[in-house]
Amino acid sequence: MTEFSVLITNHHLNQFQGSETATYTLAHALRRRGIQASIATTYLGRVGEILLNEGFEVTDCLNDWSNRKFDLIHAHHNTMAILARAVFPRAPILFVSPGVLPFLEAPPSVDIGLGGIAGVSEEVVKRLETEVNLENVT
Repeated sequence: MTEFSVLITNHHLNQFQGSETATYTLAHALRRRGIQASIATTYLGRVGEILLNEGFEVTDCLNDWSNRKFDLIHAHHNTMAILARAVFPRAPILFVSPGVLPFLEAPPSVDIGLGGIAGVSEEVVKRLETEVNLENVT
């Protein structure tokens, strides 16, 4: 039986703040459950280096993994979701909005065939439902 694999995308992994902490925590939680977690970013930074040192696969060039197959893409940040869709046109993508302020944290402005959209808090879900006009956000 092959291991379930998840690609986690996060625009930057510079320091332990917001989405970087969520990415780090999620990668470890998946590993504890026997799920293969790989991480893609555009800026490795300190958190990316720590994840690499802890044995996670981390890349700052998603095209290098274009021959890989992921069972699920867990995407933070709209630019990373768009990039992941371009590299993996058939993989299901769950977009998780980590906050309400930076433009990166809103869902992609183009339809890339997301499998689902979630917010990390009630505040984020409310923003997605009202300001971005999305329904059925979890």
